[in-house]
Amino acid sequence: MVSIFQTPAMYHLWFVYMIIGIYILLPILHPISEKLLADPKLAIYFFTLWFLVNSLTVYFPFDFIRLIVLNDFMSWSGYFMLGHYLVYEKHIPSKISNKILLIVFLVASSCTFALTIYLNTNFNPLIETAYIYFSPNVMIATIAVFLLLKQMTLSHFYVKTVSYLSPLVFPVYFMHLLVIAILSSGILGFSLDQFFIHPFIGILLLCLVTFIVSFILAAIVTKLPFMSKIIG
Repeated sequence: MVSIFQTPAMYHLWFVYMIIGIYILLPILHPISEKLLADPKLAIYFFTLWFLVNSLTVYFPFDFIRLIVLNDFMSWSGYFMLGHYLVYEKHIPSKISNKILLIVFLVASSCTFALTIYLNTNFNPLIETAYIYFSPNVMIATIAVFLLLKQMTLSHFYVKTVSYLSPLVFPVYFMHLLVIAILSSGILGFSLDQFFIHPFIGILLLCLVTFIVSFILAAIVTKLPFMSKIIG
């Protein structure tokens, strides 16, 4: 029990600890976020500094940033505040073409793949620098898809579907690694992993089965008394 205060029970649960940290800081972050909305120049300064310190240094580490102790400046809190800003800032054009946003997302995502191939051409083990959440390509893709989803107009059917799926997102994330472990362990009488067939097909099939199983389990668990309040 004590170990959960020292390290996550499973590695993907780092996300939960990060969220707890943001909630602890929320009474401080909220007035800062409101101030950024009220002062566009301050917002430009803040998010530019946040981007330079956290994003560009992924590929171009500057010793000077470390010397002046700005490394990790508002890292995950900055993402949280950026989301708040993009939702409520009225001066940002509310109708950037969805096509442009989609193109930006695809280009940035393509850069992630291309950089990963380039960085791993002559290296082993795998270098995943391009996939880091603060890399410029990932950050730009994230902002583009966030604005794209924000501006989309959904029919009543899709709104109802999204409303149903939303409470299940965290439970699915919470249990998907356990599902993968069970599917690949062989305890069910078969073993399903990315290598049971050609990796391209195996990875896609494993992802699909894991999502379906995790979704069904999440839908069942959240119907149990009190469980929806714990993981919903």
